[in-house]
Amino acid sequence: MKSVKRASSIPSGRTLVLRVSPLGEYSNSNKVINRFLNSYHNHFPDDTIVEKDISDGGLLKPYTAKRVMAKFSTWAGGKDAVEVAAQEEWRYTKELAEEFASFHKVIIGSPTWNFSVANQLKKYFDHIIQPNLTFDPATLSGKLGHMSALVVASAGSEILGGPMDFNIPMVKSMLALMGIADIRTIEVNGTANMDNLSTLLEAKYKEAEILAEKFHHDPSAALYTGINRPRSESTETVPKGKKVLHVVSSPLGEWSASHSVAAKFLEEYKQKVPDSQVTTLDLTSDTPQPFNALRVQAKFASFTNEELQGAAKEEWDYTLNLISDFKEYDTYVFSVPMWNWGLPSHLKLYIDHLVQPFQTFDPRDYSGLLSGKKAYVINSAGGPSLGGPFDVSSNYLTTVLGLMGIKDVSHVNVNGLSDQTNRTGIIAEGTRNAIELLQ
Repeated sequence: MKSVKRASSIPSGRTLVLRVSPLGEYSNSNKVINRFLNSYHNHFPDDTIVEKDISDGGLLKPYTAKRVMAKFSTWAGGKDAVEVAAQEEWRYTKELAEEFASFHKVIIGSPTWNFSVANQLKKYFDHIIQPNLTFDPATLSGKLGHMSALVVASAGSEILGGPMDFNIPMVKSMLALMGIADIRTIEVNGTANMDNLSTLLEAKYKEAEILAEKFHHDPSAALYTGINRPRSESTETVPKGKKVLHVVSSPLGEWSASHSVAAKFLEEYKQKVPDSQVTTLDLTSDTPQPFNALRVQAKFASFTNEELQGAAKEEWDYTLNLISDFKEYDTYVFSVPMWNWGLPSHLKLYIDHLVQPFQTFDPRDYSGLLSGKKAYVINSAGGPSLGGPFDVSSNYLTTVLGLMGIKDVSHVNVNGLSDQTNRTGIIAEGTRNAIELLQ
């Protein structure tokens, strides 16, 4: 992967600020960004700063089947090679990508949600990472080498920079895909420790002020080389269950490789496990409600068993019902296309609902509460990405399922699907590999 310096038609002095946390002024990542901007204004008074609030996932339109197909069309035919039926939906995505590419700096507030990025930030990146707009599909080199990025990541526990951190690696991987090599980070680690929060924030404010003074583009910066973290292996062996939930995250239906492999796998599963019943949850048509500020506040309250009232209780009841439904099953099958190195945003949204204290994990020792359950993950990717240095997707899913206590997790990687001449054979091999897991 290479970074390509964009033509000098991009005016200097344009900075984009992405607000991701729904907590607004109470967000720790936003607080550090605000202090950074105060200092930045003093050192770069002529810069134009544009703020974009994507904190409510419902503000961004879903990444639909038409948008996926439009992306495939533009891969070979250019940024405007889109069928008439998809042009309206593609126009929205194209405008987001072109807007992003028009800046020369971006500041991203990235709160850690369940070890990784918030689903709404992933949705935004799924829109803007597009062939011939932000990367060159012929060379897989990014087109935004002119840009610099600051990632202000925050986490309640001290996981940033460690083996459980999928937040910063996910953001860096997506930026690198677009050719952005000059990436600075501020890690706001351990915000749940209220006794130390003021001291922590003061230290990060100073770090932000110093960085603001020096936030010039560094053309010598090297591209991020990937998470380079081997996927955790299963630590338990659980019998195959009779109540199976198939979680679908591709909007392409029967045209989806992950869905096709999962369908054949489940046919065989029902033969191997008599009387088993399979329920399908299609997250692209039955997408969960946004994980908004009221739900974030309710999650914080649940750590101390604080009683909820009014609108917050209604929002939290919806999340609890999702969890209750999920718990009904003893075996899970996830069909997961890799989107820009990670999970599709609607699957991440579902996870952001499911992972809750005293519901699916115990926050006192971070032990999972869903033990004795089994999961199969059918991963698919256009290139050879799965199992490689940028595979955040399957690595993360194993980790977050483990947090909930699901430690018997088996994966099948269906790589190389962009090779249309061999696509049928690749899917057939993936199907054989999946069925072998049932032997």
